[in-house]
Amino acid sequence: MLRRHIYRQQRFWGDLADQQPSMEQHACLLQFLGLAERLFTPEYGRLVELKMKAERLTARREQYGLTLNELAADLLTEAGFATGVTEAGVHRAEASLAAEVASLQQRRIDLIAEAKDKNIESGQRNVTDQLAEKRAGLIASLESLRQRLASANERSDELRLYIADLTEELDRMARAEDAGNALADLHITHCPACDQPVADSEIDTSQCFLCHQTLPLDDGASDGGDTRLQFERDRLTGELKEAQELMETVDRDVTKIRKGIATCEEELRSTENQLAPARNAVSAFVQSGVSAIDMTLGQLNERQRQLGRIHGALGIGTELTSQIRAIEKDIEPLQESVDEAVSRVDFRTAESMLSNGMNDYLKAIERMRPGAWRHNPVTVELSRYNFNIRVGTKRWDAALGGTDSLFFLMAYQYGLLTLSAQPGCHYPGISIIDLPGEFAGEAVEDKENFIVQPFIDLLASHQLAGAQTIITGAAFKDLQNVRHRVLHEVYVA
Repeated sequence: MLRRHIYRQQRFWGDLADQQPSMEQHACLLQFLGLAERLFTPEYGRLVELKMKAERLTARREQYGLTLNELAADLLTEAGFATGVTEAGVHRAEASLAAEVASLQQRRIDLIAEAKDKNIESGQRNVTDQLAEKRAGLIASLESLRQRLASANERSDELRLYIADLTEELDRMARAEDAGNALADLHITHCPACDQPVADSEIDTSQCFLCHQTLPLDDGASDGGDTRLQFERDRLTGELKEAQELMETVDRDVTKIRKGIATCEEELRSTENQLAPARNAVSAFVQSGVSAIDMTLGQLNERQRQLGRIHGALGIGTELTSQIRAIEKDIEPLQESVDEAVSRVDFRTAESMLSNGMNDYLKAIERMRPGAWRHNPVTVELSRYNFNIRVGTKRWDAALGGTDSLFFLMAYQYGLLTLSAQPGCHYPGISIIDLPGEFAGEAVEDKENFIVQPFIDLLASHQLAGAQTIITGAAFKDLQNVRHRVLHEVYVA
């Protein structure tokens, strides 16, 4: 991006940097003028990152809200959801459904009680109530026993695996001990170096018969391996015995629980048989009413589950809102720091440096050829977010046309080159310009010396020592203090 301001090709004479968005042109100017590092600080980068994250979360929350409203419209028919799903609306709907369910359940109880009063004699009602209570107790006990049985079976399976591991470990230790006993009496019969038989005659028993080094005194340390092996075997045997005893206890508990389950099931069957006549008498009277209530309760329960899912989904929106608020809290101090840093940036001085350089060029060509520039001076306007270059009160591209645009763009290149001598600026001190053969229908050849001379005079100053300008054109006759090179080969881009 920067190179396109430094090197103006012959085909790019329609803008400050042709086919480059104004936002990029603005960034390049800020870099050349030494303002970019004071505007685009690490804090500013962090601020932009947080703002983009907040915008993404906000868009996600909005999309989530739209999706939730569409789903709620399909799942619910509550009038309160017409304007959107809210936590308060869901709470009201849940409370309304809970009250309706409680009312239906009470109605079901009343219907069954009424049928019982009409169809069961008063003398049998107490017995029936006792049997119903007994049945409820048996069902609760049976459920508890089944849970205990499942837990006991799980514990039994774990103990079986543990016992199998201990048994396998003991078997491995026994095999290791047998192998040690079998290999203990084996001796070296051939030398490992020359493979000749080793004679064991006339060998000092205090020395190794192979390497003849003195053997350590036998203080019982050689039995250390056997002692450790015996210790591990005793430990594993003790753990195995303890696990087997615990396994027997668990098996007894499983047997006891299964007997309890069988007893409860038998008592429950007996109670069910005793309650059957009363149940049949009542059910014949209330079958249709209870069925209708149960069907309605099923529908209400499904709606409650749907409301529960929607209520859970609302938590996502709450979480997104919390994340956005947390990011906004982080943004506030960063925004203040960035704004304070921007307030210290001297845009006016930077504007003056560039506009003064451009106007110096236009004054120079006006001195060399009076009437060449018939417009007002150039003014540069810079801000944090954009820039503008005016001629008088109009934008330069609206105020100028024809050869005047050529003069203006050359002034722009000249103004950038003057920045090389300004402290704090970052223009690299080189300008490469391919002059067009024609500009706005007029030949440029007769204007080349005229528009190039200010660059020659600028580079002759000591402030621009070491800077360079490379300009290609058709003539350049009689120019002084420059280096010429004639190009004879045509290069087609």
